[in-house]
Amino acid sequence: LMTLRHMQMLYESDCEPLAEGLSTYLCGKVKEIDADVGETFGLDPSLVS
Repeated sequence: LMTLRHMQMLYESDCEPLAEGLSTYLCGKVKEIDADVGETFGLDPSLVS
């Protein structure tokens, strides 16, 4: 998952450049995880995405 996180960072949270197929699903999961982490630490969701 951390590797995926690094890949997403390289693409500035835009999932389209990632490999087709699973990219949309994986990107969605990463963003969900980011949102969960943000809520856990009491961050504004807009800062996480």
